[in-house]
Amino acid sequence: MDTTKRGLRIRPAAAFAAVIGVGAAAWLLAAGRLPGADLTLAELRSLPPIYEVLYHRADQQALLRRAEDQMVTECMARAGHTYRAGPAATAEGDALGPRPFGIEETADLGDGGPALSEPSTPAAPGFAMALDGDQATRLRVTGESLEITIPTTGCRAEAEVRLAGANRVPLQEARVALFDAERESLDRLETDGEYAGLRAEWAECMKGAGIDAADPAALPVSGPDPAADPGVRADLRCKADTDFLDRAYRRMAELQEDVLAETPGLLGRWRDMRADQVAEARTILSG
Repeated sequence: MDTTKRGLRIRPAAAFAAVIGVGAAAWLLAAGRLPGADLTLAELRSLPPIYEVLYHRADQQALLRRAEDQMVTECMARAGHTYRAGPAATAEGDALGPRPFGIEETADLGDGGPALSEPSTPAAPGFAMALDGDQATRLRVTGESLEITIPTTGCRAEAEVRLAGANRVPLQEARVALFDAERESLDRLETDGEYAGLRAEWAECMKGAGIDAADPAALPVSGPDPAADPGVRADLRCKADTDFLDRAYRRMAELQEDVLAETPGLLGRWRDMRADQVAEARTILSG
């Protein structure tokens, strides 16, 4: 999958560790809540409907991954190859997702943890063809901001067909459409008056800390210890003082809903097809 998306950073998230004092930070760590907010940070991140279905269904993703790995392993064995799947997905994947408003917690300043490696590929002749099929015959599903290629032969294709059936291509078409809708909502956010007012409040708070900044998503981070950067400390404090993340995620949710309303049924189709996939995965794993 190849996608280029502006303003999105994928980082693992941990409990919020603010820079507003040891006692307050400890309370936030235990409660998982932002000051003044009635939703946890994790709940806010999944409030926008596109984010919720694409980035915050790690339990579903883990189930689908286990089913696909099982089928691919069995298929490759029939072809005379040993397939070693990569690290299994876990529910911790719900902590991953876009960061459209810049740093949200000190955990966002990490290096993202160890990268997940691709399944190891022995040098056995025919291994790649057995796994991914003929590259020249892959199908392409293209949108305005994302292109997905789908194998038509090989063990991966066989597993995907079993999981999705006739919905295999429509699922990818819906995924591309959701990425395009996500991009459109980000574009609208940039010119949204309500969000501009919120950024102005944040900028005024930052100015009080002696930092001239207009956009939290573009705030530079420097130094060997980014969490100790005065700009980062001021950013997190000002986001807390202005209820920035609560208000920004709610506004993003409204904008995504507006964009989705222009393509009636898209979100419902994705959810229905995904539910069918999950049901098939459970059948495969219980067999």
